[in-house]
Amino acid sequence: MLFALSGLMRTILKRSSARDGIATSELLWREIRQVARDRGPRFVAVPYVGASAGRQLRLRSGDVLVTRFDDATIRAGGVCPSAILGYLRKGVKVYRADSLHAKVYVSANRVVIGSANLSGSSEHSLIEAGFVSSRTRIIAEAQRFVGQLVQNGAFIGPKLAREKKRIYKPPLRVGKGGPLGKSTGPRFWVAGVEYTEFDERSEAAADRALKKAADSHNSKRYRQVKIDLHETAAVRAIDVGDELLQVVDSGRSKLLEAVGVIAAFERFRTVRGARRRMFVLEERKGLHDRRLAAVRQRLGPKAVKWLQSVNGPRECRDSETAARLRALWT
Repeated sequence: MLFALSGLMRTILKRSSARDGIATSELLWREIRQVARDRGPRFVAVPYVGASAGRQLRLRSGDVLVTRFDDATIRAGGVCPSAILGYLRKGVKVYRADSLHAKVYVSANRVVIGSANLSGSSEHSLIEAGFVSSRTRIIAEAQRFVGQLVQNGAFIGPKLAREKKRIYKPPLRVGKGGPLGKSTGPRFWVAGVEYTEFDERSEAAADRALKKAADSHNSKRYRQVKIDLHETAAVRAIDVGDELLQVVDSGRSKLLEAVGVIAAFERFRTVRGARRRMFVLEERKGLHDRRLAAVRQRLGPKAVKWLQSVNGPRECRDSETAARLRALWT
């Protein structure tokens, strides 16, 4: 595999022309996104696939994706099984190559080879560089390289992707400024919610969202929770694969529900025309609510004060706070 990649790079260096060149960071990602817009099938080999991959590279039915899918990579947050499921639902053929380190994006019109993984940190935080070419022979070499990975790899199906969701740990980054600092990768949300009865339109939206989440549901280990939120800028930022913790005001005290993972969502309008979103959250079975007053010492005064002030959804961008919240149910 390493020999094949070295041969590919030698071919690129020998055949480069005025149409070829190096792209960095923003320009590199512009070329990567253009690969998905080109006609014909697309072939992608990238070791790390984050929760935001479906938005970053919109692959379609018939496209090929090769990635790492070993347990160690998934536990470390390198590959998000929910993102893989999203690609599989669109008809993308996904294969595993557990020793993969190359990053190759190729369509019928261009090839991009560089350092960029399919992750939010790669696109927004890291300095990336890659070689871009539109030469036909170089494109063919890149397609053959990905084809070799497919032949030597193993197909990833929906069943395997669903099973691996239970060991996935989002790759949180330490931010600045406490809970409202900067973060990358899958997001951790805290939402202040109230118990209300769903009306007819809410129930219809919930049914549609549950159908979307059906393929990712493991009924033996997880239960599905429906959450109806008013559509705001923060709510629009919540995506499949993100974690969410609900803070419920019971009147006497505030309760923390177990951290869950967003499995699907559905947009809808109320009878009065208000925009809302129905989320399906997957939580581990057998986990009980925690009273905020009872876990003050474990969370610390800073986190407790922040949780008490949360109304609508807010992103927790501090890895230490998020880890303490998860630990309440471990």
